[in-house]
Amino acid sequence: MMGTLLSMAAQAADVPASATPAPARVEPLQLAAIPPAQPLPMAVVDADDGKPWIMVDTRQQTLTVYERDTVLKKFDYVALGRGGVGEVRTSGDGKTPLGTYHIAWINDNSRFHIFFGLDYPNLDVTEKAYKENLISKDVYELNKNLLAHKQLPLQDTPLGGQIGIHGIGQGDVNVHRRYNWTQGCVALTNEQVEQLANWVEVGTRVVIR
Repeated sequence: MMGTLLSMAAQAADVPASATPAPARVEPLQLAAIPPAQPLPMAVVDADDGKPWIMVDTRQQTLTVYERDTVLKKFDYVALGRGGVGEVRTSGDGKTPLGTYHIAWINDNSRFHIFFGLDYPNLDVTEKAYKENLISKDVYELNKNLLAHKQLPLQDTPLGGQIGIHGIGQGDVNVHRRYNWTQGCVALTNEQVEQLANWVEVGTRVVIR
C-alpha cells in the first residue's frame, strides 16, 4: 500500500521534495495528491440557505458537516497539503488554501475514489493574488468574470487549481493518518468520503480555516 501511494505521487505534476507534518506526526514521505485532470466548468450554485455545509479545521485536522449550527457528522484524521496552509497558495507549493469555497464539480470515478472539486481560486484569493503581483491583470479580470457568471475559475494559472476534498483510493489508511501528504487538497479515507457524499452536492459551502 505504501508503494501504491508513492507510485500515485510520482505521477503528480509536482513531486514534493519534502512535506510539512501535522502536529505530533513524524516527517512525511514524498507524497502528492492527484485531483482529476480536467474538470468540467460546472456552474457554482449557492446552496448555503439552510442546507448542509462543511467546516475544515486545519489545526484540529477535522472535517465537520453542519446544518446551520447543528453538527451532523465529524470526521477525524483529515490529511492536508504537504506545504501547510495559507490564504494564498501558488502552483506547486503544496498548501491547502484557507477561505470559503463551494463544491464546483464531483468526480465519482477518481483515482482517489471520490473527488469533490472546489471553486478555487475564489474572488478573495484572486484579488489578494493580483495585489501581490502573483497573477497578471488579464488573469485577474478573466477569473472575476468567470466567478461573476458562476463558472469555475481558471485552474492553470500561477495560483494552481484542482483543489478539493477526496479519498485515498488504493492508498494505505495508516499512512494517510500519519502524514499531511496532498498537493493542497483535503483528504479523508474512502469510507469517510463515501459518508460525506450523503451531504454534498454542487454548490455545497466549504469553509477551510
